[in-house]
Amino acid sequence: MRKYLMGLVLFAVLSATVYSQDAAWKEYVHSDNLMAFSMPADPTYGTQSVKTKIGKITIESYILENKSGALMVMVNSYPDRILKSSPQKLLAAGRDGAVGNIHGTVVSEKPISIEGNPGTEFVFKSAQWHGLYRIYLVGTRLYQLGALSPAGGADFPDVDKFMDSFRLVKK
Repeated sequence: MRKYLMGLVLFAVLSATVYSQDAAWKEYVHSDNLMAFSMPADPTYGTQSVKTKIGKITIESYILENKSGALMVMVNSYPDRILKSSPQKLLAAGRDGAVGNIHGTVVSEKPISIEGNPGTEFVFKSAQWHGLYRIYLVGTRLYQLGALSPAGGADFPDVDKFMDSFRLVKK
């Protein structure tokens, strides 16, 4: 499971966390990353540096994994020169990278936004996984939210609650 999950989260670090589905949800506010989200248990934090065409990018990840799959939030900041690129091309590249890493396909996709910033939401599937992903481009920050479940199984519990909990915060 970790091999495919790591590809989906762009080399993020994983660690299993078990929780009860009846657990109280908690909001996690990360003012340095200008974001907040809720999960039913403490996510595992990790960082990974990735070499890209525009230089080294550090991806920060917050991942909650159990037998139902995983909930994840990733964030990275690009250099200012990324602002010259088309937001739609950047979102499409994020989508293609996430789905391509698990040899999956996009089942459906729609444009979304957060506080006027562009995003994309897509449902995906592969031989191993299915799930929902949202990507937002806010200035030079790329936020990625994912809910991943084993193929043929039920969706991760409370996917909508998790996805809808994501918000931007001010420092």
